[in-house]
Amino acid sequence: MEGFNWNSPVNIEIRLLAESRGDELVGPALGQYKPGRACDYRHIKLKCGHSMDTRITHYRVGRTECRTCFEIELRRVAALQDLELKSMEIVRYANERVYIRKCGHELICSNDYLKKHKRTKCKPCTDNIIKANIGRYGFSLVKRLGSVSKISCNICARQYSTRLAENH
Repeated sequence: MEGFNWNSPVNIEIRLLAESRGDELVGPALGQYKPGRACDYRHIKLKCGHSMDTRITHYRVGRTECRTCFEIELRRVAALQDLELKSMEIVRYANERVYIRKCGHELICSNDYLKKHKRTKCKPCTDNIIKANIGRYGFSLVKRLGSVSKISCNICARQYSTRLAENH
């Protein structure tokens, strides 16, 4: 690595810290950083075998985890729920990401939610089933509120609240 000082105090400290954790300091950061910020990062080969640029301050306090291993874990948990991870980008808050159901509809939730909860039914698909079932009796779906649905009579337009079973 041309221009990289392996014997600077920071690099010696990071190299020793990496060795104590089973990692290896590879050299300077490989990514593109703002001018003057690249010196805050180093390229580390983690004990899992993957490499990544990590911020020195985060590495010192142990707030570094392998993004590749994390993505593999997200995909594994999603597959257990018959979902596919659409992207690693966080879309709302609390680490929520977009997953695709087998039916093609999207589900937005966190990895922790998927780990803790059972597989949920697809709301748009369930709505379509309910609409088809009640349409045969002259009603239309206005709104679903959990297990209770608001339906409207197609003849008199009167609205009712009821519990509907979505028979397949």
